Amino acid sequence: MTTSNKNKLNNGAILKNFKSQIIEKQSEIVDIMTVVIGSMSIMGVCLVLLLTLAKNASDANIIIFSAFSLLIGFIIFPICILKKRYNFNFSEIGVKKTKLDFLLILKIVITITIFFLLTKRYDNNEILKLVILQNISVAIAEEFLYRGVVTYLLEKIVNKRSLAHIISGLIFVFVLHSGESLLENMIYRLPITVLLCAIYYKLKDLKDTIVIHWLYNVFASSFV
Repeated sequence: MTTSNKNKLNNGAILKNFKSQIIEKQSEIVDIMTVVIGSMSIMGVCLVLLLTLAKNASDANIIIFSAFSLLIGFIIFPICILKKRYNFNFSEIGVKKTKLDFLLILKIVITITIFFLLTKRYDNNEILKLVILQNISVAIAEEFLYRGVVTYLLEKIVNKRSLAHIISGLIFVFVLHSGESLLENMIYRLPITVLLCAIYYKLKDLKDTIVIHWLYNVFASSFV
């Protein structure tokens, strides 16, 4: 067999192997598209439906409706997809048991201190509605979906954790927030997303990223 024929056979084998890998990963790719697009769509539909049913809703009701819509779209829906398609446990998507130790106590103290400093200019009613309920529900839902579920699915496709975290971060910044300007996403959302991805990559625990995401949202609500 000549060298050119061997090269052709090798190239054919490589191409065949690549095609087989693509076919194997098709279901995961479809699942990611379903989770990302479906979650945003379900959340939006739920919120619009609730606001339509409750005419002249108060600010408190709007916040509750938003939190409920995020729960349905960003948490319950993705869990249903994962349970149907994969044999997974919640620790694989960053939901871990909390151990009470010195480090946890230190984190709580730091969080409360930062929170107090950021919310000094609010009255108690504003803190309850805007800072606590709205921002924490957004942080929990977005971290669960993008840092947890989307990264979990991407790791099955790319077989490289670092790349999966990078792609999930880009989806979070430029797909979830596609309604915002490119400049705003680059300046305000990309840097904090890089930090959140790095922390989750290192610790694989959503509690830490949720707290940081929440405090960042509080900061943005207060000063930006």
